[in-house]
Amino acid sequence: MDNRGNVSHLVIESYIRRKIKDLKKDPERATRDLIDTALSFTKGRFYSNVFEITQLLLSDDNCPYYKLISDTIVNVDTENLVKFGMNIGYNSLTSGGGTIRKLEKKYNFNIPWQLIMSISTDNDPQLTVLQSLIKQGNELGIYTYSLICNQEKDMNALLEVIGEHNDCAFILFLPSCLVNEAYISIINRFRYVTTIVENDSGCEAACQLLRDNGCLFAIAVHDCPTTTDNQEKVQYILQHCDQLHALGCLFVNDTPRSHQQWKEEYDYTYDLRLHPTTAAVICNYYCDFISVDQIISNEPCLLEFDETGKVSNALVAMNQDYTLSDYSLQEILSILYKKVIK
Repeated sequence: MDNRGNVSHLVIESYIRRKIKDLKKDPERATRDLIDTALSFTKGRFYSNVFEITQLLLSDDNCPYYKLISDTIVNVDTENLVKFGMNIGYNSLTSGGGTIRKLEKKYNFNIPWQLIMSISTDNDPQLTVLQSLIKQGNELGIYTYSLICNQEKDMNALLEVIGEHNDCAFILFLPSCLVNEAYISIINRFRYVTTIVENDSGCEAACQLLRDNGCLFAIAVHDCPTTTDNQEKVQYILQHCDQLHALGCLFVNDTPRSHQQWKEEYDYTYDLRLHPTTAAVICNYYCDFISVDQIISNEPCLLEFDETGKVSNALVAMNQDYTLSDYSLQEILSILYKKVIK
C-alpha cells in the first residue's frame, strides 16, 4: 500500500502527531479531547464501538487506563506509536478493512483481517514463503501479521523480511531470550512492530530492555483460561504485567475450545476490560481476533499457518492439508471460507 500522496493518510498522521505532543503535556485532558474528536468524525462500526467504550471508561477520573496512557506516551518512542498505530489503524483496519469487504463480495469467500504464522527464524525457504504470504495478503487487504517465533535462533533474516513491508503492522511473539540488544537495534529502524514477550523466566529483563528503548510491548500467557473460575490467577498475571509496564497481557489458549468455552472466555475478558483493576489491558488473543473480524465483515474468519506453511488453525473443519506450497492464499480461503448463499 503506497500512501504517498494519500491525503486522508497524511491528514490523520499529522493530527496524531500533534495530539501526541498534547498528550505529553496533559495526558488526561488531551486523551478526552482526542476521543471526543474521534467520535465526531468516525463512521466505521469498529472505531465507533471502540471510542464509545473508551469515552465511557475515561469519564471516570480514577480509571487505571489513564496511568497506561500517560506511561505509554512518556516512555514509548513517538515513531513507534505513530507508525504501528497508522499501519494497524489505517492501513489494516480502515483502508484494508474496506478492501476486505469489497473482495469478499466479489469473490464470495471470507477474508481474515490478519494472518498468523509460526516461524523458524533462520529457515530461508520458509522466509520466502512468508514473503509470498505477505504479498498475497496485501492484495486481499490484509496488513497485520502475527509471527510466532518459538525457537532460539538468529532473528536477522526474519527482521530483514519485515523491513521490506513498511506498510504493515507486525506483532512478534518471542521467548525472552530473543529480546536482546541486537533485536532492539533492528526493530528500532522499523518502528511498526509490537513485541509480545513470553511470560518465561527472562520476561522481566526483556520487558525492561524494551521499555528502556521506547518499544511497544505486551506479555503473552498460554493456556490460562480467562474465566471467572480462574479469576485469581488472571488478576495476579495482570498485576504482574502492570508492574512491568506492559501495554497488556495476551492470553493465548492453544488447546481446543468448544463454542461455549470461547463465549465464556470472551465475555469474561470483555467485562474485565470494562471494569479494569490494573492499567494493563487484558486480551484473549483468539477471541478478540475473531471479534474484530466480525466487526469488519460480519462472518468470523481465522487462518493460522505452522512452520511448514500448512494451515494449522481455522474456524472450519478441514478434511485435508492445505499448504502454501500447493495452494495460493486466495485458493485456501475460497475452499475453507466460501460464503453460503442464503
